[in-house]
Amino acid sequence: MLAPSAATPPPAVQTASSGFWEQFFTSAGFAGAMAVVAASIAAIVAWRQYRGNQRENTTERWWSTLTWVYDRAIVEKGSKEPLPQAVTMEMLTGLFKLARKDRKDPLRGDTISVVLKMFEPPTPPGSEDGTADVAADEKPAVSAQEYSSDDEREAAILRVNLREELTKAGYGLARDPARLYAESFLVIRLMVGFLGILLPFIFIVGEALFLKGGVHVRGSLSAYYYTPMRDIFVGGLCALAFLLSIYKVGELTGWDFWLTLVAGQAALGIVFFPTLRPGLPPGAPPCGAVPIPPGCTPVQQALGEATTSAIHFVFALIFFICLAAVSFLFASRDRKIKQGLPMAQIQVLCGMTILTAVVWATVGGLLRINIWELTPVYTAEVVAFWAFGCSWLLKGYWLKQTGTLADILRS
Repeated sequence: MLAPSAATPPPAVQTASSGFWEQFFTSAGFAGAMAVVAASIAAIVAWRQYRGNQRENTTERWWSTLTWVYDRAIVEKGSKEPLPQAVTMEMLTGLFKLARKDRKDPLRGDTISVVLKMFEPPTPPGSEDGTADVAADEKPAVSAQEYSSDDEREAAILRVNLREELTKAGYGLARDPARLYAESFLVIRLMVGFLGILLPFIFIVGEALFLKGGVHVRGSLSAYYYTPMRDIFVGGLCALAFLLSIYKVGELTGWDFWLTLVAGQAALGIVFFPTLRPGLPPGAPPCGAVPIPPGCTPVQQALGEATTSAIHFVFALIFFICLAAVSFLFASRDRKIKQGLPMAQIQVLCGMTILTAVVWATVGGLLRINIWELTPVYTAEVVAFWAFGCSWLLKGYWLKQTGTLADILRS
């Protein structure tokens, strides 16, 4: 009998994908790409090391200059001539401007704040700290009769200006709860403004580029609920609703809190009560029919598509009216701030733009007045979102750059 032959192993199965990756990882192009990546990493490391050394040298020169100013400004009697007070204040101001550029090293700004206190006049009776005049709307009056020389007068003016700049930047006040609270809602205001401006762009550009759906003219921004951008639409409005709802949550009795809270809840209503499904063919079954028509949500199935859309419209109306009211509220407070009139006018313009957009959406929608293929509701919502975003973004940036602590808390 013949001996049994050894079993022959089955041939290895090589798929097209495995062959592609094998060729890719062993190709000269991949090796060249890895060389470029390695060179880029080395360049980044070298650049960061260079920047670190440069920053270290700059910091060392900064501290040396501050030490020199301190030694020359505060000298013992009978020794060398002290540095004039005005020159001292100018040099401290220059050092502070350099320190303000580097927010990763707050010690330098805090040091300027401490050194400045050495040149402060005696604290007036009834004030335990010297910060009362910092939060005032106007700078303390500097009278020529109070000083024996022009140098002292100029130094006093520079000292007041530098103290206000230090206060605005938050140096020396890192543990002040009022400053932390003010900075927190300034950040919220800026984020709300960015969302208001970016959301319409994100819907259009996102659908066209990232999802390769092309640019489609929608009947409204709410119609993106039924597009591939649905998750972005829901997530963006929910994030906006959350930020509006917690804005100034520490001041429950103020109009700001209640207007933004209602606007935030209305934004959630816009999301959870969708508008009508766009592009339905004649005779398409409405939401509420059995079996469930495509695109219908449980809320639409329970309430009916028309009722849900009407609720959606009411929430949208409340949302934009509250945002317009907030802009007018910003304007009324800006008028009370020194040099706040231009910002007040911008806020009034934003509020009027939002209200005009609401009227245009209502009237234009009833009369079916389209601009090219853009419906009145679509143009009105985009314009209202941009006006709302500009209102919050410009106000937040303006307060961050020019507002004192009292201005920020009052606004």
